[in-house]
Amino acid sequence: MVVMCVCICGSAGCAVLSDSERTFSRSSGESVLLPCPCPPDQHRINPERVTWTKDQTAVSNDTESYRGRVWMFNQNHSRNFSLLISDLTKEDSGLYTCRADEKDVPYVQLEVTGCALSENKQTVPVSRSSGESVLLSCTCTDQQDRPVGVQWRTPNQEDLLQRYISRVQTFDQSSAGNFSVLISDLTEEDGGTYSCWINQNQYRNFSLTVKGKLLNSVSLTFIHS
Repeated sequence: MVVMCVCICGSAGCAVLSDSERTFSRSSGESVLLPCPCPPDQHRINPERVTWTKDQTAVSNDTESYRGRVWMFNQNHSRNFSLLISDLTKEDSGLYTCRADEKDVPYVQLEVTGCALSENKQTVPVSRSSGESVLLSCTCTDQQDRPVGVQWRTPNQEDLLQRYISRVQTFDQSSAGNFSVLISDLTEEDGGTYSCWINQNQYRNFSLTVKGKLLNSVSLTFIHS
């Protein structure tokens, strides 16, 4: 649940009132809204003079580590300058500060925990022949992490481990953050899109094509008498 903190503006700028509501905890892959609203009955704040920093580093789409993942509410009429960060990683943990008209809001603490899926939200094409095996790789960037929930889905949205119980091998016993699966004895009917889901907010797709076995060509030599 996102808790919006009330701010006041005056000669001292914007200030968060509740210290107890300035700590946010999220899982990797989730989003978070860091609050920085200001009441409309105070002096005008120029949105261009509102900035967010994390541990003294600018937080914006111009910063490579946040590119494409942040959005600030620069609505001057509503005095809402809160910051939305999506696809969180452990590296996003830290102290965030909203600076309005060169006056700092007390920091907001963000803690990001859990598995960050390697190659999140990507689709990998895979091609095999009937009778072969296929390894569908699904791992945390830190293989010591174990997420709350993991699920493999088949093209028919079934649970993969139940659907192929006699033909599937898992690897999570050897590594806490490795959820890869090996499917053996493939058939053409196994073709389709398979998905590995982590905590219901991170996923990796595999587009599997299974081709029929090619018959060996036999050369016949005719002897003419």
